[in-house]
Amino acid sequence: MRNATGPDQNPMQFHILSFEGPDPYSMVGGLGTRIHGLTEALGTLGHEVHLWFIGDPKRPGHEVRDGVHLHRWCQWMSEYKPGGVYDGENEKAADYARSLPPFMLQRIMLPHLLQGGRAAVLAEEWQTVNAVLHLDWLLQQSGMRDRVTMAWNANNTFGFEAIDWARLQSAASITAVSKYM
Repeated sequence: MRNATGPDQNPMQFHILSFEGPDPYSMVGGLGTRIHGLTEALGTLGHEVHLWFIGDPKRPGHEVRDGVHLHRWCQWMSEYKPGGVYDGENEKAADYARSLPPFMLQRIMLPHLLQGGRAAVLAEEWQTVNAVLHLDWLLQQSGMRDRVTMAWNANNTFGFEAIDWARLQSAASITAVSKYM
């Protein structure tokens, strides 16, 4: 992958959607570790990187760490669910899907896209599916869908029974990175 600052290149903006993230509150297993490594590597290459995750309610809602924008989402819920990222999982997934895509598009992506930039979105696990579908719809409404590449990744089969696979396949490339699948 080339550096993001080449003269003939529109900058690429990366958005990673994941329940897990680098906070101890959000780091449960391999997903959080893998996401942290991926975002750090993309940032090192000079890309603008945004990680949207269920974060520690005691940390800032947004901070930049090692060149990566950390966006802690659902903090108001996490404050009442001290058991970690998966405490109140279904409620957090619903709030994440409803509130994150409009904020992400209006505040971060749209200004970048309107200046000729492109974006890539990688979403992880079943909890992010409805956020991907909502973002896809918003991008279509804004006329910017062709400037954004989206992929959704599974590491296991948890939550598969609730996924609308036809809609997801229409919105994003579907991948699997797992020794279990």
